[in-house]
Amino acid sequence: MPKPHATRHHEYLANYLESGQSAILGKGPLELEGRRKDGSVFPLEIAISEMIVGKRRTFIGAMRDITERKRMGETLREREQMLRQIFETTNIGITATDSEGRYLQFNPAFEKMLGLSADELRAKAFWDITHPDDHHLEEADFAELSAGRIASYQIDKRYLHKSGASVWVNLNVACLKDVHGATIGNIATIMDITERKRAEEELRDGERRLGLITDNWPGLIAFIDNDMRVQFANKTFGAWFGFPGDEIVGKTVDELLGTESYAKIRDDLLRALAGERVGYEREATYGDGIPRIVNVNCIPHIVESGGAEGVYVFAQDVTERREVEEQLRQAQKMEAVGQLTGGVAHDFNNLLAVIMGNLELIGDRMNADSGADELIERGIKATERGAALTHRLLAFSRKQTLQPTAIDLNKLVADMTELLRRSLGETIEIRTAGAQDLWLCNIDQAQLENALLNLSINARDAMPDGGLLTIETANQPLDDEIAAQQLDVDPGDYVILAVSDTGSGIAEESLDHIFEPFFTTKEVGKGSGLGLSMVYGFAKQSGGNVTIYSEPGQGTTVKLYLPIVAERGDATVEDRAISEMPLARGETILVVEDDPEVRALAVALLSDLGYKTVSAEGAQAALDTLERNSGIDLMLTDVVLPGAMNGPDLAAEVRRSSPAIECVFMTGYAEDAFDNHDFPDAGANVILKPFRKFDFATVVRKALDETQPPA
Repeated sequence: MPKPHATRHHEYLANYLESGQSAILGKGPLELEGRRKDGSVFPLEIAISEMIVGKRRTFIGAMRDITERKRMGETLREREQMLRQIFETTNIGITATDSEGRYLQFNPAFEKMLGLSADELRAKAFWDITHPDDHHLEEADFAELSAGRIASYQIDKRYLHKSGASVWVNLNVACLKDVHGATIGNIATIMDITERKRAEEELRDGERRLGLITDNWPGLIAFIDNDMRVQFANKTFGAWFGFPGDEIVGKTVDELLGTESYAKIRDDLLRALAGERVGYEREATYGDGIPRIVNVNCIPHIVESGGAEGVYVFAQDVTERREVEEQLRQAQKMEAVGQLTGGVAHDFNNLLAVIMGNLELIGDRMNADSGADELIERGIKATERGAALTHRLLAFSRKQTLQPTAIDLNKLVADMTELLRRSLGETIEIRTAGAQDLWLCNIDQAQLENALLNLSINARDAMPDGGLLTIETANQPLDDEIAAQQLDVDPGDYVILAVSDTGSGIAEESLDHIFEPFFTTKEVGKGSGLGLSMVYGFAKQSGGNVTIYSEPGQGTTVKLYLPIVAERGDATVEDRAISEMPLARGETILVVEDDPEVRALAVALLSDLGYKTVSAEGAQAALDTLERNSGIDLMLTDVVLPGAMNGPDLAAEVRRSSPAIECVFMTGYAEDAFDNHDFPDAGANVILKPFRKFDFATVVRKALDETQPPA
């Protein structure tokens, strides 16, 4: 019998021969299954060829085990399938192009990236879908790659989406070679980086905006790391320290400040690096040599671990702000003192009015031969000196009644020069320098003359051995910044009256107090301390201001900034001298005064002048009196009355109901007394306390004559 395996081979062969010789002969090897001795099956390849020897036909066969080849083929198919899946499913574009850049193959991700179909892409080269502005980015590299001089290149560029939008891509390109190693095109991977580019641009925009903020912020901004090196600094930092911006980053703080200055802030920086927020304000001078008052805040940069990795430093020059704040504090202090002195002076004026008025009434009633006239006159003179004192206090507190007129300041100075020469003495040389085409100022002439006299006397006292007094005038427009921040006046045009001396000057510590009442640098008994305070109050109340500059041993300059008038006018002083005491002509006068002593005095003076009187202590009582009395010709009222209605309010109410009744105001000061009423200050009849009987009679008679002129 044949061997088993031989039998099996013959069976296999017979089976294949039965399938038809045409399928066996000359058709290449066949794959069959073989069975080993142990019964396992394996792939078998059989190649059969026909041979004719003489007239005999025979077949020759060759068999081989193809198990390994089969395994390798399966592995290759799996890899091809995996690569195909990667090619089809990845979100990164993959392309193959020929040597002209025309697309041979591409994956769905690339189609989606550009919004183009496969047919549309096959009709294009990569130049067609590249943004026109980006062609130059790739031309040189593509030429080098095509020539085989480089193996690959990478660039960021823009493609054009089908919609026309730009698509930013990161492109990696390599040579595509044939089996012989010849370059036949290129393959590329394309990653859409549009979002990344947008984020980068937003970051750059943010950095630019931050740079604009930090470089235009008026203070210093810096970031200092744990090694005390500056990692960021704005332009102000460079300006303060005198370094170009590119020379700051990387330097240590002691290199920038110097050892001495660094020692002053080292502990502050170390505290901040330890996690503490540190703030301080101190005087400092940096590389530019400008002394500053700086407000500094050191803020630690805290990381997730809880420690500090560097410190942010913010420093602001607050020199000007502190000066403004000091000016404000000074102004508030002066205002408070002004309110105090004004209140005291007002009450004191009432007392002086009662004393002066009653002394005059006593004098009228006494026998001329009694010898009391001289005593009474002394008392009246004393009250007048007291009135002058309160007048200065009211000038400082800006509560005096002013009568501004158009003044030619050059003429006023010229007219007063001779008086000043006699008053100051021969050791003082006086020079004047009047500006040409000087604007007229709108000012109370008497107060201005008094102010100039006060300043000149102060200058004389500062030059006990003689010296030079210079009086100058000038036009001075003031813009918003100078007017508001430096002078505390409204912007506009002003006239300057400057008085300078070559005297001893004023110590710096005294300058802050120089305008305060009763403050004086003179020896005890040689100055009241009210001269400059009066000048200050007069200038402020007039709508201007006063400044002073002085250096010890060099002299002093005081400048008055005075408001101007819109049009030129004549500056005249009316002569109101009347030879005879103005008396009543049968009129009745209503006296309104809350102070009973002043009210009694006014009633007594009016009665002595022949007037009939009725009186009231307040506004409502006055209105009730007017309702009951129809024959009242004039109302004499104090400006300040108790309750909601003051003197001007009362006068306005009376004029609405009884327009024929004229009004005369009594006042120790006129703080806002005539604001917001139907008649201005300049048109009101005012008598200042304390008053002489003659002046009192003149004002009352004038008011009545304006309403009822004599026949």
